[in-house]
Amino acid sequence: MRKSWLLFFCMAILVVALAAGCGNNNNNNVGDNNNENNDNDNGEEVAELTYVGSESCSGCHSGEHAGWLETEHPYMIQDASEMWDVSRAALEAELEKGEGSEFTTIGGDRGRIESLDEIVYIVGQRWKQRFVVKTDEGYGFLTTQYYPEGADGAGLYGYGGGSIYEDRCLACHATGFDLEASQTVDRTAADYRLEDLAVELGVGCEACHGPASEHVASPSKDNIVNIRNLSVAQQNDFCGTCHARNSGTVGYDGRQDPIGYEFGDDLRDVTLPQSVVTGENIWRKVEGGETVGYFDSAEDGSMRFFADGAGRSHRMQYNDFEQTAMFDSKSCIDCHDLHSANGLVGDSFDDTCAQCHGDETFDIDELMPYRAFSSNTPDMRVHTFLPGGEGNPNDDVIPLTDDSEE
Repeated sequence: MRKSWLLFFCMAILVVALAAGCGNNNNNNVGDNNNENNDNDNGEEVAELTYVGSESCSGCHSGEHAGWLETEHPYMIQDASEMWDVSRAALEAELEKGEGSEFTTIGGDRGRIESLDEIVYIVGQRWKQRFVVKTDEGYGFLTTQYYPEGADGAGLYGYGGGSIYEDRCLACHATGFDLEASQTVDRTAADYRLEDLAVELGVGCEACHGPASEHVASPSKDNIVNIRNLSVAQQNDFCGTCHARNSGTVGYDGRQDPIGYEFGDDLRDVTLPQSVVTGENIWRKVEGGETVGYFDSAEDGSMRFFADGAGRSHRMQYNDFEQTAMFDSKSCIDCHDLHSANGLVGDSFDDTCAQCHGDETFDIDELMPYRAFSSNTPDMRVHTFLPGGEGNPNDDVIPLTDDSEE
């Protein structure tokens, strides 16, 4: 049952995670570029918009560009040269074990690395670091990830890593992802790189503002996307394209990124978000008459929400926020500034909350405790804004798992 609210909306820390992390990417079918049929409302042919890269924005928007560089968005995918020294040392120790190492294998039974030189990219630069290697099928992941603050201390921990990056989630970690190119490129070519599939790796300016070729050529507020011009619901859905855990992409089996999304689209037309509000793509497990958690499958699924309904995994800010009373009237960017190093519209939590709540103060660690997991310890703040960070599930509409015991 939905609970009565005790406190009103504060704000949230912007997270990018991995997992993947990830950041927002709005227009993943590059050929469309939000410019269907390349004509305007009068049927007149217009130039196709193209991506130009974030550096093109720095000349006129130097302050915003500099602030964006201080966030985590630009660094979702980095060259392997940016690997942490501690990650490198840990992997080198594993390589010395030869076939006795469980951490040098490539997910999906795609072999084993024999040298760190085979690692081409790293994903993550705060909560964890994952390692991307080239295979004949595309770019895969090692079956390990480095946690700087793991449950048993800093070090390598297991990771399933069975996916091919291009075929599952790259559109949230890169800007201007070209789906068609990813399906036609020769992935066995020696010089094939992920840069061949996107205008830039990481979440760039155009991930949130759209392809900017026309704007760069003739700067005007009328030829660039401003998320503020969308409705509150559309703003939240936009952020949810990458910050809502989902069970897949509509029309694209195996993917979990927002292929085909265009600004203003309904999130549920693009992905399949897991929701304890609507009961979509989520199942409640009951043992002895008590809810033990909410799972992403009716059978043998992973627990994605705690028993009280709060999100348990990373990239679940939208899944949490839609449980709040403010979801229909406030959007993510009322609290978040993606051009600010702290990710907030204010200099602090208090400053950000004060824009709506004046002198009223809040205990951020009570309303937004670290409960969700990006690593294997609670390291991400929940976004339900209830005391203790509890959730607000609507059990009346959530189906039970196959093994629930009432």
